[in-house]
Amino acid sequence: MKRAGVGHAAHSVMVAPESVPGNSTVFLSGNHDYAKATVTALLPSFGWSDVFELGDRSSARRTEMIMPIWMRMFAKLGPVPYNFKIVR
Repeated sequence: MKRAGVGHAAHSVMVAPESVPGNSTVFLSGNHDYAKATVTALLPSFGWSDVFELGDRSSARRTEMIMPIWMRMFAKLGPVPYNFKIVR
């Protein structure tokens, strides 16, 4: 029997990336390649096309550091949809 793995994708507009203009980035973390591959394969069904793999599952915790900038943007913009894009 195959063990379950964990792949973590986090983003502020998780199920509706099309609610903001442009092609936003979703971040992916996990310790198991097959779990990350499964999550990566599912993300297009939610509308995601830009996946940025950050590394093992410890990097999922680090994405929470986006919260302070999110809070500042919310204070300035109010409850409007916005997203992040990694340009590379």
